[in-house]
Amino acid sequence: MGWKDVHVHPGSRVVDLPTWVDLRVPNVKSCMRMCWLYSACSALTFSLDQRRCQIYRTDDGDKEDFETEPLDGSVAMDMSSATADLSKGHLRYGCSTRPCKSSEFCAPVKNSATYVCILLITDLSETNLPVIPNSETEYDGFSSVVYTCAHGYFRDGSSYTAKFDPDSSTWSAVDVTCTFVDCGPPPVLQGAQASGSRTTANSEVTYSCLAGAVPSTGHVIKVTCEGSTGQWSSPQGSCSVVTCGAPPDMDTMVSELTPRSTLDAFPGLDEEELKMAFGGQAKYTCIP
Repeated sequence: MGWKDVHVHPGSRVVDLPTWVDLRVPNVKSCMRMCWLYSACSALTFSLDQRRCQIYRTDDGDKEDFETEPLDGSVAMDMSSATADLSKGHLRYGCSTRPCKSSEFCAPVKNSATYVCILLITDLSETNLPVIPNSETEYDGFSSVVYTCAHGYFRDGSSYTAKFDPDSSTWSAVDVTCTFVDCGPPPVLQGAQASGSRTTANSEVTYSCLAGAVPSTGHVIKVTCEGSTGQWSSPQGSCSVVTCGAPPDMDTMVSELTPRSTLDAFPGLDEEELKMAFGGQAKYTCIP
């Protein structure tokens, strides 16, 4: 794996330590590497099914004050006594000795023996973060924050990311607005029933064709509430009636037609036409 003296706890997770990074990574090796590059990391939990990596920091310099508890499908690792196996070579770009401070992340410089220490977001810097009404923030775990809007709100602007400047202890300005958008009732589609209760920005409504008809495109028909315009997108497709005509006559049998449903039928079809439309059935019985 590239490390020595790593204590592995299959089927368990770390508890009683502050979580510092929580994101998806390809495999447990990537999770271990991330922990190593952040020198304050002393343990990690990797979820095998979700590919979720959680790395933990130890406060007050005590790297052994944590426990594990059972959790199927995950593995916990104690990295507090780990050392890098330099023979593997995958950390040879300057970070093999964990040279950065506990508040920094070590970034190896490829094809070089140097590295860069990136300042991580601190509790102090978070208090000065720009406030955008009706927005949600996502930390990258290092020194920047990306703004998105809450559900139903449309994000507008040209700059969505705030970056922290450690020299001035300030965040860069962001140009973000979150505007509530309601497109109102979705468009009426001939011969279709709409499903979906939300009418705000980015909401979707799908259509199902009424009895006797099928989508003309062969795909699900849907519309989206477009936040930039406050209008529903145009339905891509329509519902078309499909009729099979009268069933074939049989010399020794008689047929009885029944429609798929007389409720929610495609408009304009009478009862007899509905019997021969899509979904109808012909039941044959022998004559006496």
